[in-house]
Amino acid sequence: MTRKHLAIVVILGAAVLCGGRSIWRANHPDPVEAAHAAALPPLPAGAPSAEPSAWLASFFPAPEGPAGAGHCATCHAAEAAAWAASAHATTVSCAGCHVREGSFHGPGAAPAEPAPAGDPAPMPAASAPASPGGHAPSTPHAEFRSAAFCASCHDDGGAVTGGEGKPRSELTAEWQRTPAALRGDTCQSCHMPDGAHTWRGFGHVELVRGAFTARAKFISDGQQMVGKLTVTATEAVGHRLPSGISRELRLTIDQLDHAGLILEGTHREGVLGRRLDPTGTTELFDTRLLPGEAHELPYIAALEAECAVVRSRVSAVVDPSHPDGEVVWEDKVLIPG
Repeated sequence: MTRKHLAIVVILGAAVLCGGRSIWRANHPDPVEAAHAAALPPLPAGAPSAEPSAWLASFFPAPEGPAGAGHCATCHAAEAAAWAASAHATTVSCAGCHVREGSFHGPGAAPAEPAPAGDPAPMPAASAPASPGGHAPSTPHAEFRSAAFCASCHDDGGAVTGGEGKPRSELTAEWQRTPAALRGDTCQSCHMPDGAHTWRGFGHVELVRGAFTARAKFISDGQQMVGKLTVTATEAVGHRLPSGISRELRLTIDQLDHAGLILEGTHREGVLGRRLDPTGTTELFDTRLLPGEAHELPYIAALEAECAVVRSRVSAVVDPSHPDGEVVWEDKVLIPG
C-alpha cells in the first residue's frame, strides 16, 4: 500500500468510526440516522410572498371530497384522466379546486401576480350564460398558479410533530428559501408543467432524478476498498429533498460477484429523509437536504476476492416499510481480475 492509499484509508476509516451522517447496515431492518436538518434559515431578500388573497383565504380550507371527475370528463377528458392517475384522485376531486357554491373558478388568463389581499376577483353573475361545456364561465384567479394555492392543503399551519418542535409540513416556508422561488418558479412549475393535471411527484423518476446530483468515488490497494457516495440537492428542487415524512432516498454501496449477487458483509446504507416513531410524536432522524446541501455515505471494507463490481445506488422509497424503492441513479466500478 502506498502512503497516499494508506492516508486515504486512515482518514475515511476515522470518519466512519466517528459516525457521521450515515450508517452501515448488515441485516438490519431499520437504519437509524443522526438528525442534522437544522431550522430553516431566515427568509432571503426578495423572497416571494405565499400569503393568500382574501378570495383564496375564503376558498380554502374546505375542499370537496374525492367524488370523482363525473361530468367534468365529458369536456375535460385529458385533465380527468391525468387526475385519475394522480395522488389527488384519492383526496380531492375537480370540484375541490374549481367549484364553490355553484360557481366555477380556474387560472384563465390571469396575470402572473395575484390580486392584492382584500381585492378578490369579481364573481360571475348568477345569470351568466352557460358555456358550451354546460356550466357558467369560470372566473380566472392568479392564485391557481401560486404556491399559496398548494399551501392550503400541503402545509399544516404550524402544527408541530415531536419534541424537536418542527412543523410536520412546512413546504411553503422551505420553498420561500430556495433559488427556485427567487427565480419565480412555483409548485406548479415542477408538479404541473404547462398546467398538466398529473401532479408529478416522488413517483416520477425523471423529476426525482433532476433534484440531485450523485458521485461515487473509490480507491483500492487490492485488499481494501475505500470511498464514498455523495448526494447533493440541486437548485432545481423547491423544498427539502425529499419532502415530507414518508418519502426517503436510500443510498447503498455493495460489492457484487460475477453473478450480480451482493457479497456478504459488503453492504453499506444511508437514508435521506425524515422518519418518526410509530406514534408520530418523536423524530428518529431528519437527514433531508435543502438546495445546495450534500450528504455523504462513506465506505471502507475488505475487497472480497469474488468481487467483480462495486455498485452505488440511490433509490426513491415512497413507503419506508417497503424499502426496495425504485432505482433513480446507479454507478458501477469494475474490479479487474
